[in-house]
Amino acid sequence: MQLQQRYGYCVQNGGGAYIERRFVRTTSLRTKGAYISGSDVRTCNFEAVANLLRLAFRKCGGDRFLKKAISVPLRCFAIGAALALTSSAAAEEVAPYEAFWTDGTRTTSTTPLEWINQERRPTLGQRSPVWGENPLRRLRTTALARPADLGGRVELAGGDRLTGRIIEFLPARNNFLADELRRPECLVVEPLVAPDQPTPDVPVRLHVPVERVRRVVWEERTPRMYRPNTLYYRDGRQTTFRSLRWSPGSVRLLVEQGVEEVAWDEVAEVQLAERDPWEEYADQLALLTPDLSSKLVRFETTGGLRMTVSLDRIRATGDVSKPETQLLVVQPAWSLEGLTIPLQFITAATFFTPREVPLSNFEPAVYVHKAALAGGWKQWRCDANVQGDPLAAGDREYGWGFGVHAHAELGFDLTLWARAFRTGLALDRAADDGGCAKGKIYFGPVLPTGALPNRPLYESPAIVGSVKNGERPLDSGRLELRPQPGRVNRLTLVADALPYERPAGSDPLDVRDVFDWLEPIVELDEALLKAAVAKHAASMFVREHGWTIAGPYGETWQLTSHGYGNQWRSVIEVLKSPLAISRSVAIPAEAEALIVRGGAVGQPASVTKLKLTVGGAQAIEVDLPVFADAKNPPTLRLPLPPTARGRTVRCELTFTTTQQRLRYDVQGISVATPPAK
Repeated sequence: MQLQQRYGYCVQNGGGAYIERRFVRTTSLRTKGAYISGSDVRTCNFEAVANLLRLAFRKCGGDRFLKKAISVPLRCFAIGAALALTSSAAAEEVAPYEAFWTDGTRTTSTTPLEWINQERRPTLGQRSPVWGENPLRRLRTTALARPADLGGRVELAGGDRLTGRIIEFLPARNNFLADELRRPECLVVEPLVAPDQPTPDVPVRLHVPVERVRRVVWEERTPRMYRPNTLYYRDGRQTTFRSLRWSPGSVRLLVEQGVEEVAWDEVAEVQLAERDPWEEYADQLALLTPDLSSKLVRFETTGGLRMTVSLDRIRATGDVSKPETQLLVVQPAWSLEGLTIPLQFITAATFFTPREVPLSNFEPAVYVHKAALAGGWKQWRCDANVQGDPLAAGDREYGWGFGVHAHAELGFDLTLWARAFRTGLALDRAADDGGCAKGKIYFGPVLPTGALPNRPLYESPAIVGSVKNGERPLDSGRLELRPQPGRVNRLTLVADALPYERPAGSDPLDVRDVFDWLEPIVELDEALLKAAVAKHAASMFVREHGWTIAGPYGETWQLTSHGYGNQWRSVIEVLKSPLAISRSVAIPAEAEALIVRGGAVGQPASVTKLKLTVGGAQAIEVDLPVFADAKNPPTLRLPLPPTARGRTVRCELTFTTTQQRLRYDVQGISVATPPAK
């Protein structure tokens, strides 16, 4: 039997392994198919196993791996000896969950969050921790290790990450003259939720709109900094491009020499064009929680998957008394369908209000690194220390942030909605009692020389060594921001190595200046954010269908999220009836009818009428059907008058009902023509 450090190879159903010179306990042990039938190893001391096998750590690419175990007799002896420790270790049960609260306090829990039948208000023990004066910020399990290698993945705008394999590319379906459901161009991905998740008979596949994708990784030997419009080949070459088009099995690049086509199996990584990250964030909120009433939760799994959803887009199933049977169906803004995640594969759940944005969701606009000796650590890391290990200070690991080697400057261009900033800062646990640096935070316009503003918003004292167990890192406190229109408003985080003023007794060199920015958050102005999200929500229907909805958004109509079992869609909620949508249409001479795919969702309490007006004259009025299955929308065929054929006319669809706040879901509007002979 071979012990592995990583959960994906050895533990199932909430287990653990020998990790970072500590041990955790498990309810079942499965190592590469080997299983100790009938053995209860909940209190198996894996540290003893490791010592008996004389396992040692070796360093490779920033991750720690256990060396292979030696002879078979010794392995069997070691496992038997570890199982014999069960009775003595039983009294030292460790709570498998750590809860971190908004005020910085930490507690432990023996149970995970309970989601079933209370998705908007999950409970932890006897309380509902997501809402209140001191809500839960993050719940993580101590029994599961983070993945050693993320492997193939799609990285999305906003910091999410979909681990898995790209299967195919699907072109957009947006032809008004084709009788088909609307769909943006998509990458089809088979997600990897956990390394040892059983493969279903019918593989799960997610449709990811290309417009949400920031980076696609097929193969990664070392992490690469984000450089927009760059393609990396598997043979080590790289090229920059002006534009990129996806096609089945390949990408077409517009480069200086012309058009180049590259097969997927030749590509290691492609980094796509940069878009305004703050507008992207508002656009995601328009899908997840357009009225900003729901909290956001970011789930992380043992397979490296990371997705952000709203509490409105979660459905829980399973046995309340058996966490190993519980499943969460979630749908982020970047997927056209929901994904089912077993609760036992979730390593962490982190909660935010829409106006609290983790700064690590965004790429820095500027990065400067200066080092005397540790030049090998030129690259900053997101949500990890500069070595690639978890962000850690003292006896705590942190959920998000940046790892750098001092001296390092990270500059972020903030939105006009930004109102405050707060972060923790410390030398990483890897520095131990060495290293020396000072943290500084600047905010202001970008100066022509690239220099920083004269005075920082915050300046820490010199930090020597990482914090001790039980101590907290430094806290910047809430720093008020006052961005000005008409300029770039840049937030700059500086880890100063203090080359000429290091305190007495500190390391004279910068080798151990391993610095972490811990859980940095930008606080947004609620009114400005709501206005920005409303702008994106108001344009979403016309962007998808090309039809304009009459009346101001928020007064006549609004978007809301509606669930169809394992899928959620943004639907129209009528605030004032009747509601009209219109468009100028070039109707072919052979056109026969207008096809409307959609209907009323929920439980309509009254009959809803749909009227078609063509060129100002009423053509037909019908009852609007009920829409119950997202995959099979009702289809209405509305005949077009002969006088409209062959002309460009204004078409209007009017929804009339006596019910308050009725919801409509429209998946496609097109013109039907006779089939080609």
